[in-house]
Amino acid sequence: MADLQQWRMLCDRYQVSRAYMEDSNARVSVFAPVNDVFLYNPDLRAMDQKETLSHIIDTQVVEISEGKRWEKQTLIRSTINSGYVYITQFENNPGNFSYFVNAGRLCNHEANQWGIISGEQYLYKICTPMGHRPYMGTALSFIRDDDNTIFVDRQYDNRDITELRDVLNRVPDIALVIFGSSAWNGFHTFFLPSNKAFAKVIDRNRIDREVLLAHVTGMNRVLFTWPWLYDGGVHFYPSVRFSSNIIEDNFKVKLTMRNITDHRTGRWDLYVVSEVYERYSHFRRGAVWAKILVPNIPVQNGVAHVIDNVLGIVSMTIDQMLMDNYRCTTLMRYINTIGQLVRNYFSATGGLVTFFAPWNEAFERIPEAIERRLLRDRIWLEQVLKLHIVPAKELTTDEITNETIVSTIDNMRHLYFIRGEWPKNNINYTYADLLQGSNPSDRLKIAEESMNKWGLIAKADEVLKSFNEDKKTFGRVDLEFAKETEDLNTYVKDLKVNLMDLFESKNVPPRVKDHTETILSK
Repeated sequence: MADLQQWRMLCDRYQVSRAYMEDSNARVSVFAPVNDVFLYNPDLRAMDQKETLSHIIDTQVVEISEGKRWEKQTLIRSTINSGYVYITQFENNPGNFSYFVNAGRLCNHEANQWGIISGEQYLYKICTPMGHRPYMGTALSFIRDDDNTIFVDRQYDNRDITELRDVLNRVPDIALVIFGSSAWNGFHTFFLPSNKAFAKVIDRNRIDREVLLAHVTGMNRVLFTWPWLYDGGVHFYPSVRFSSNIIEDNFKVKLTMRNITDHRTGRWDLYVVSEVYERYSHFRRGAVWAKILVPNIPVQNGVAHVIDNVLGIVSMTIDQMLMDNYRCTTLMRYINTIGQLVRNYFSATGGLVTFFAPWNEAFERIPEAIERRLLRDRIWLEQVLKLHIVPAKELTTDEITNETIVSTIDNMRHLYFIRGEWPKNNINYTYADLLQGSNPSDRLKIAEESMNKWGLIAKADEVLKSFNEDKKTFGRVDLEFAKETEDLNTYVKDLKVNLMDLFESKNVPPRVKDHTETILSK
């Protein structure tokens, strides 16, 4: 099979894997990555023998080829080198299913080859990487393990989660019953904060039992990164509640994964988000985002992901979040240019605020001449940034509708919202208009929202323009930029500014009017 050439070469390298592939009487199931997986992930070509054997399961997985809904969404199977593999079924629409083995997506149904049977063997193709080699113990064992020899030849270790080990020692019941449970009693998805995540939390007393449970999904939900992204729009899963020896789903704190894509490079970062829909215990309403540092570590009772933030609790201000986000370096440079003025709007509004923060990609779409003028004209820059601040409101995308209208910080402008058609890249897109019915180019697209001490911050991929009085006045300002760049004809054509209207306006300076007469005479 031409599309499995790389997998065949990998198996030929090791004696045990080659023996299993050649023995047609061995009752095994092989999940083989296609050539494209090795092409987009070149490091997989260096897999050692144990990582290669983790793609071979010691039983026949016939359920995949049956094409019907399973009683349980996830099957647990063992690899031939005694690691656990989780096979998950998602129903896209009635009678149409997607299957994942760990993080690997089965692509047989797309090629019309469900199960390739050779003797007693089953072969399934996967078109995404399966993830890391399984860890032999539970999540608690992974956190507490101090034997470094276990992590030799593995692409992960537990040296960066020692703080979590100390926190779990203070709550032994949660550590043993949830993090140390057997998979046969129920498996979970564990999000493990790193040491740097705990360093961001000023008040360590806030990290209690409920915060720890907010990092674990409900029972029998083992969720790798690729299944989260392909889950047909059903992305929210409850966290777990544990009291009086009863383990149940906690729908007040839900977990999801979202990916933020850099449209220039096509690369994307993966985040886990804890959503609180109403004030619950000491959790504030809204979302807390944490970047996934080490994804897809299969353990005996589920899967573990190492993250860079503590979920559920809010401990950072808008300033700290922007400084911490490498996508907001341009915005921070603009805020520092103005000084303390915009920061005062964040913190001294008499209530919580919503700040639509344009990231670097948004500022790159501004013409260079306008960007130079923004950095020179602090008053205009302040007006532009004030358009992105909504006082006394926490606007989450789940509550924004087409009828939502809010005032900006100076009460001079209103923002109108338009819901996106369908989530792209697993994100609810919401468009904010400065003027109702304006062109799509005058809208910003809200892609990320997270809570902080001063309110809610949402990332946006456009910068709202500051209209002084009307579009004529804005056109006059841009006309001056065009004269500076000696490209007036092209610039006016791009902006669709009516030169005659500008010429008749009382606000046009004499030197601009003279230049306009020259163009009109042509």
